[in-house]
Amino acid sequence: MGPAIRCLREEALQRRRRARIAQRFLSGEWGVELEGFEAEQERDHQRDQDIAW
Repeated sequence: MGPAIRCLREEALQRRRRARIAQRFLSGEWGVELEGFEAEQERDHQRDQDIAW
């Protein structure tokens, strides 16, 4: 296989893998727990506002 064909094949395999992973998240099979994320995001936002003033 030439380098261009090899690159296209690798990209296709990566797209297929990302699609499978995305489908697992969309189906609910996989999930992400983001405990404290919102609170930390609010603290970052407040700190940015304090610095801006």
